[in-house]
Amino acid sequence: MFDDGVVEEISAKTISDNIFAYVDGEGHEWLELDDIVEHYRHSEEWKFLVRWKDGTEGMVGLRDLKESYPVTLAQYVIDVGISDDKAFSWWVPYTMKKKERIIKKIKAKIAKPEKFGIKIPKTTAEAYLLDQQSGTTYWTDAINKEMNTVSVAFEIRGREENPLKGYQYIKCHMIFDLKPDLTRKARFVAGGHMMETPSLITYSSVVARDSIRILFVIAALNNLDVLSTDIQGAYLYAHPRERAYFVAGDEFGPDKGCTVLIVRALYGMKSSGAAFRSKLAEDLREFGYFNSLGDPDVWMRPRKDKNGNKYYEYVLVYVDDLLILSHDPTYFCSKLQEIYKLKAGFNQPTTFLGADVSMFEGRHGDKCFGLSSTSYTTRTIEELERRLEERKMKIYESVSPMDINYHPEMDLSDHLTDEDTNWYQGLIGTLRWLVEIGRIDIAN
Repeated sequence: MFDDGVVEEISAKTISDNIFAYVDGEGHEWLELDDIVEHYRHSEEWKFLVRWKDGTEGMVGLRDLKESYPVTLAQYVIDVGISDDKAFSWWVPYTMKKKERIIKKIKAKIAKPEKFGIKIPKTTAEAYLLDQQSGTTYWTDAINKEMNTVSVAFEIRGREENPLKGYQYIKCHMIFDLKPDLTRKARFVAGGHMMETPSLITYSSVVARDSIRILFVIAALNNLDVLSTDIQGAYLYAHPRERAYFVAGDEFGPDKGCTVLIVRALYGMKSSGAAFRSKLAEDLREFGYFNSLGDPDVWMRPRKDKNGNKYYEYVLVYVDDLLILSHDPTYFCSKLQEIYKLKAGFNQPTTFLGADVSMFEGRHGDKCFGLSSTSYTTRTIEELERRLEERKMKIYESVSPMDINYHPEMDLSDHLTDEDTNWYQGLIGTLRWLVEIGRIDIAN
């Protein structure tokens, strides 16, 4: 952590994202900045005149430019000879020091665009070309499926038609991936980072995991049924809080080159999560639910069971994943299906947010629920053993996370490579999630 509170890992990630944009030649939306033209200083505030890829120019503050383009800004500051100013003195040397290392890491990442031995396209045009070369339609089918889903979010205008006043220009593109069963997946996303969006309209909360545990206890004590569901294409049900347009690409077929207005919340736009949460909240209020004072994403409604006893029915919201706790959840289920398309209807949950969910009878025949990280732990161990076997590394049995005779301050072994560093950081993240969902700290 530096003097102004900036954590190194966060800064390195920002620099990495910026360099990825800087070295990538595929035409992704990250390449919007063309050049820094001039700089101005008023009192202690720095402003920069920048030129964008579409030829337009605009003024950007130091903080925004440093967060989005740290390497470009650092190089400019050095070139014009203002790097000694206190506004640049600490982070410019750090940024340039990290530059070469991160570039090597990104080049290594770009050099291996494969998964499970299958090449992953970077652009829609490349996806079509791969299908043509292989004589299949896997990627084309994935693109068509995604475009059919998100088509409701677009209002296609003419090729030369100017957008409405107040709309900002952004770029959109396809992101491709491969599922473990080798199913091709395509996701159309908006370049929301190109928009100036107030943080006030982008914040979106989710239900706390402690609330989930507490509500499962309440469900068991009151003998409530628990069902889960997942809203398909959730963001597309909400209207965007930002006004944006883009120019249609290859995935739009004959409409390529047309001006397209975004009329629904689209993945990639900063306010999409908040817009959908607001839309769902309005619907839940129409159904008669209100927020819990302890957690705004726990919704409740007073009801009576078949014997006339009063109780509360609950709905837990985690973005587009919902848990319903009720003696008779059919009312909520029917109401929700009138508005939203659900991926697989309503089912008794077996997993939720990565944790295994089980229901069983207690000693006295009462209903009980259990949360565990068994499946996640099993998958983690299998992946770890596979990676260790690939590296021909031994597995040692241990009764504690660290040997009592280990003294890290005396460790003279070589530093980890970039690849090993990423692997180690991933393992730490995995362990933290295991503790979070399984409560290993109190279960063992």
